[in-house]
Amino acid sequence: MAIVKAAVGGLERLFFALEMPGKPDEVPRPMTHSFRKIARISGLAGLTALAAVNAGAQASLEERRQAARELEQRLPKPEAAIAGTGDMAAARQARLRQLLPESTRRLLQREPFHLLMLGDAAPVWPEEGDSPGGAPAFDEVFAHDLAALFFYTGGVRIAGKDQPGVELGPALVLRNLSKPGGSVLDAPGILASTARQTPVNLVLLCLGQAEAGMAPVVFSRAVREAVSAAREMGAEVILASSWPPMSAASEHVLGLARPAADALAEIAVEHGLPFVDLGGLRGIMDAPPLEAGQDVAHWFAEVERVYRGFFHDSGAGFIPRASLHGRLGAALADQLLDGPPAVPWSMGKCEAELDAQGRGLRVSWMLENTTKEPLDLIALPLIAGGWRPVEAVPAVRIKPGESTELEATFARAQPAAVDEPLVRLPVLLSGGGSLEIAGLRCRLQPAAVVWEMETFFNQESAISPACVLVNHGKRPLKGSWQAGFNGATLKGQYDVPAGASQTLDIRFELPSDASGRALPLSLRLEGDFKHESTRSLRLTPNLGLGTARPLAASDPALDGKAALTAHADASTLTLMLDLADSGLLTDSPAGPAWELLLRLDARSYGKRLESGAAAALRVSGPAVDGPGKVDHVPAWAFGTGYAAGFDPAEFKAELLTLQESRRQIRLTVPRTYLYLHEWALENGNSQLGINLRLRLNGEDGGAVFDLSPTRKPSDAVDALVVLELAKQPTRRFTVSVE
Repeated sequence: MAIVKAAVGGLERLFFALEMPGKPDEVPRPMTHSFRKIARISGLAGLTALAAVNAGAQASLEERRQAARELEQRLPKPEAAIAGTGDMAAARQARLRQLLPESTRRLLQREPFHLLMLGDAAPVWPEEGDSPGGAPAFDEVFAHDLAALFFYTGGVRIAGKDQPGVELGPALVLRNLSKPGGSVLDAPGILASTARQTPVNLVLLCLGQAEAGMAPVVFSRAVREAVSAAREMGAEVILASSWPPMSAASEHVLGLARPAADALAEIAVEHGLPFVDLGGLRGIMDAPPLEAGQDVAHWFAEVERVYRGFFHDSGAGFIPRASLHGRLGAALADQLLDGPPAVPWSMGKCEAELDAQGRGLRVSWMLENTTKEPLDLIALPLIAGGWRPVEAVPAVRIKPGESTELEATFARAQPAAVDEPLVRLPVLLSGGGSLEIAGLRCRLQPAAVVWEMETFFNQESAISPACVLVNHGKRPLKGSWQAGFNGATLKGQYDVPAGASQTLDIRFELPSDASGRALPLSLRLEGDFKHESTRSLRLTPNLGLGTARPLAASDPALDGKAALTAHADASTLTLMLDLADSGLLTDSPAGPAWELLLRLDARSYGKRLESGAAAALRVSGPAVDGPGKVDHVPAWAFGTGYAAGFDPAEFKAELLTLQESRRQIRLTVPRTYLYLHEWALENGNSQLGINLRLRLNGEDGGAVFDLSPTRKPSDAVDALVVLELAKQPTRRFTVSVE
C-alpha cells in the first residue's frame, strides 16, 4: 500500500511538473482528485514506472515519453462497452449513452474532444495559499474530471492559454467563449461564427444570472435557438443553471435566477438534453441545522452567511472563490453521471391565482415526504420576477409517506406583465440534512390573460397585438372584455370552454402623429373572470436618410439636445450625432467624455423579420476634437448569421466642432462589412434594424440619450427600429409591445 501511495503521489507531481515546470510541489486540488481516479484503475507497474521517472532528477524527455506510453498501454482498450472499469459503472454508461451518445462514443475511444463553454462565467478568487490565477474555474474542474474519467492522459488543454509542457497522450480541449456582459441572446451568433473556427463536440450552456430579468418566453426562445445552432454544427449540448448570485442584501438575489433555471429544465425535457441544476445548490452546500429554539429567520441568516463565505467581496462585486468553483465543477460532473442528489421530499401540483389588478398572487403547492421518518421541513419563498413574498408558513412537519399543501402570498409594486400562462417562483427548502432552492411552476387559476411581448415592424395603419385568454379551470368562462388605446375603445365577448383558449380580437388604428411615444393599451374583463391590465405600445416611425431624428433623453430637460442623421452611399453607412449644447461634453477621470453603443441588424430583409440578436458596437472618445476609439467588434455584431472578422481600424469615428460651437460625433461603417445585406439604395424595403445609446459626461453630470428607449433586452432584434436606405421613408412604424 505504501508503494501504491508513493506511486500515486509521484504521478500527481509528474503530471503537474510537466505542465508547470519549476513548481513540482504545488498540486492543484482538482487535478489531484482527477489523477487519483486514474490511479485506481491504472496498473501498478505503470504508476511505478512513472514515479520512477519523476524521482529521477536527470530523466530525459524521451524517458518521460516512454513512461507515458507504458501507462497508455495499461489503460483500458477502446471498446463498445466498458462495464466494470472503475468509475464508469453500467448505470453511468447507460445514462451518458442516452443523453450524449456521440460525445460518449468519442470519449470512450479517446478521440480528440473539444468542449465549448458559453454563458455565465466568473473569475476565480484564490483560496488562502493558492497562487493568483492558478485555481481552475468550474468549467475547467469539470473538464479535468471528464479527462480523468475517460483516461485522457494528456489532461486538459485550455484554448488560448499558454500551457508549456509535454503532451503525454490524448487531451481534452476546453474553449470558453463567454462574453463579458453578454447573455443567452449572444449564444446563437457565437455558435454561428466564432465557435466554428475550431471543432466543437460538446457545448456547455450555463445560464441564468445574466438573464435574471429576462422574460421567460424570450429566454426560452433564445435557448432553443442556441441549441439549434449547436446541433447545426454537429455538437451535443448540456444545459446548466447558474449558481445563485450574491450581494450585500443576498435575500434579494438568491432566487433571481431560478425562473430561468426552471425554463432550462423544461427545455431539457422537451429536447432530450442533459440538465444540471447548479443553482439549486443540491450537493454544493450543506444545510445548516435548525437549532432547538432557533427561529427560521435566524436559520436563514445562517444560510446566507455560509453561502456568502463562498465569495470574496471586492467592493465592486462578489467574486466566487476557488472553493465554490471546485464544488460547481464537481457537481456538474457528478449530476451529469448520476443525476441530482436525492432529497427527502417531492414537489407536487402547484397552482397560483393572480388578483384582478395583477399586483397580488396566492400560490399553493404540494410537498410529499418520501422517507419513512417524519420530516421537519423549512419552506421559504424567495424574491424573483418582481414578486416579493408577503406571507407563508415557514416550517412544517410531514408524516412519513404523506403530502401536505403549502401556501404563500406574493406582491409586486407594478402589475405583472404575463407573457406565459404560468408563473415561475423560487422556494428555499431544507429538511433531513438536505438543502435546495427549488422552483415552483404554477398554472394561473382559473385563467390567465397572456400578452405576446412582440415587436411589429413596418406597420402601416393598424396594430393587432396578440392577447389570449387561457382557461385552466374545470368549467367554461363567459363574459365581456373592453380595450382602450389612444382614445378609441373596443368591446367584445369571451366564451372559453374548460382547458381551452380564446384570442381576443384587439385591433387599433395607429395615430398619425406617432413620434417614438409610448402609449398605454388597457384591457378589462368582466363576467366569470375579472381582470385588468395595461400594456405599453411604443410607436417609432421608420427613419430615412438625411433627416434628423431627435433622441430621447433620460432627463426630460435635455430633450431635443441630441439628434441622429444617417447617410449611405455605395461604400459606407455614416451616422452623425449632433449635440446642440457644447456643455454636454467634458472630460472626466471616471471614463471617456462620450460613449456610443450602436446595434445594427444588417441581415437581408427576409431574415431580419426572424428572431436574432445584434451585439453592441462600442465607440468612445475624449471631449476634444479628434478620432474616437472603436472597441473589438464581435463576429455577430451585425446580426445572427454574420461570421467575419471585423477590423476596428476600418471604422472611422471622430468628434467634430461645427458652427455655433455645436458638436458632432460621426461614425462610418464600411459597406463591405454588411455583406449579408442587399444594400438597395432608395428602396424603402432595403432596411437596417437600428438602435443606439449615447452616454455623455457634461458640466452638469452625465446624460443618456436613446434612439428608441425600451425595456426589452438591448441585444435582441426586438429592441431595434427601422432605418430605410432611402431619403423619403415610407409612412410605416415599429410598434413594440412592452
